[in-house]
Amino acid sequence: MSRAWHDVASVDQLHRDGVVIARAGGREIGVMLDEHSGRPVAIRNRCPHMGAPLCKGTIRSRETGTPGSYGLETDRRVLHCPWHGWEFDLDSGA
Repeated sequence: MSRAWHDVASVDQLHRDGVVIARAGGREIGVMLDEHSGRPVAIRNRCPHMGAPLCKGTIRSRETGTPGSYGLETDRRVLHCPWHGWEFDLDSGA
């Protein structure tokens, strides 16, 4: 996989707008600011499940548990799909 730098927005713009959508390498990507850590993250703006625009979702701590017993992994941040709740790890994309 080839990686290349694409300048799509300033940090000030991310703070102001919350998300910037751009095209890079023939794909639509979204750059979002994780308010918790303050770091920008970039991800393809398409959920592999049903094509939802991922960048309309929210960044939050990962939810874990079993029915009746739930918790948050506060050190693990995920992007939560706006349509069906799929979660994508901000560090690995998994």
